[in-house]
Amino acid sequence: MNLSTASGFRRCKEVGVRKVLGADKQNLMRQFMLEGVLLTYISLGIALGIVLLALPLFNQISGKEIEIQKLDAFKIIPFLLTFGLVVGLFSSSYPALYLSSFNPLRVLKGKISRSTKGLNLRSGLVVFQFIISVGLIFGTVVVVQQLDYMRHIKLGYNKDNVLIIPSWPLGKNEKTYYNLLMQDSRIKHVSHSSYLPAGESNNNNFFIYPDGNTDQWVKTIRYDIDEEYIPVMGMQLKEGRNFAKTFGNDSLSVIINETAAKDLGWNNHSLGKILTNKDNKSYRVIGVVKDFHFRSLHEQISPLVMVLSDQAGSLILKTQTADMEKLIQKLASLYRSFPTDIPFSYSFLDDRYAQTYQAEVKTGKLLSIFAGLTIFVACLGLFGLAIFTANQRRKEIGIRKVVGATVPDITRMLSSEFVKLVLIAIIISSPLAWWMMHKWLENFAYRIEMQWWMFVLAGALAVFIALITVSSQAIRAALTKPVDSLRDE
Repeated sequence: MNLSTASGFRRCKEVGVRKVLGADKQNLMRQFMLEGVLLTYISLGIALGIVLLALPLFNQISGKEIEIQKLDAFKIIPFLLTFGLVVGLFSSSYPALYLSSFNPLRVLKGKISRSTKGLNLRSGLVVFQFIISVGLIFGTVVVVQQLDYMRHIKLGYNKDNVLIIPSWPLGKNEKTYYNLLMQDSRIKHVSHSSYLPAGESNNNNFFIYPDGNTDQWVKTIRYDIDEEYIPVMGMQLKEGRNFAKTFGNDSLSVIINETAAKDLGWNNHSLGKILTNKDNKSYRVIGVVKDFHFRSLHEQISPLVMVLSDQAGSLILKTQTADMEKLIQKLASLYRSFPTDIPFSYSFLDDRYAQTYQAEVKTGKLLSIFAGLTIFVACLGLFGLAIFTANQRRKEIGIRKVVGATVPDITRMLSSEFVKLVLIAIIISSPLAWWMMHKWLENFAYRIEMQWWMFVLAGALAVFIALITVSSQAIRAALTKPVDSLRDE
């Protein structure tokens, strides 16, 4: 709408001549609306071509598997044709009404009145577009900050240089494989466990009664681990000790986390306490491990009980080498020396952690892309309005230059009007964007707090982009010679 009305000045004399020759308003409106619909259909065709080219990249970024071939052509084609018609008619309706309403006598004299009502509509369109743009900029900033927070939050364990190898395919040879790994100096610790604090993992509920009190049970998560698990993960004990082979009765001992101690009402007095499960099997608490995030940051840390077990399934290795590739080749070679039909595979704990938040990473990428596209479209509307305003005020600009106004004065005067529109958009958009991102952050139990500088950054970017968009047109109008602006054909 804004670009069409802005370019209408180039056609005002055409409209005046056609009206003098007998064309009525309805004919002109039909012509301009037909042009708008045709332009929309051309755009639609180009857009479909872009979709075909960009779809593989979009699927890669979003993690989707959308295919054009799977779409129902009998449904999608009529929808696209109808959609193009509606958009074409709607977008060309006001420009057609505006251009067809020119007074032929005033047009041919070069005098076109400035419509406040029309200007308000065009300004409103720009404000609406920048409301969306500022909201998307702010949303992108919040998502990026939340992702950065998740990357740097203290997890309670060290996920770096931790290698996981599924060892269950080795069967009875798993112990032999374990012993071979322990002989490699590049491996600090090796633990038997299928329980991991990131990615897919075993996860058992464990119902316990404190001090044999069967009237008060607590639901916890159970981890089956061995003596090396805590050293491998770099976890810290708040009190007590780790499982040890030197203690013969550790099979009836447990290590709990801080949250479990708090929920059981023991706090700093957990050592030696007795837990009983539903099978009336009793365990003695020998240690309290500091809380660590064994689930997604979307959830609060829950009570956890660690039980000593020789249960196999995976080997978790804490490595110390700069050449990880050579170490993996050695591990694969040892693995293949045993008879098994399952190929060697491995994963890193930090990669598993990153995969847990792939949805958030994709959200951040998509938000950035859509924010860029929305800002581009908003700038087109702002550019159209700048052209329109400069044309409307060309004689005023000429008079101001005659009486002594400089190019910076004129540029500042024209640019300030558009900055006001962006500031209005920022004021309207800020509470809406805050509410939407507050709802998004509620999905995380551990999240950032939205700061004032995020609003300032989003607003400053919007103002900066707006100034770049209109400055060229404002400078061009300011550089126009007064004699060209003031002459009347």
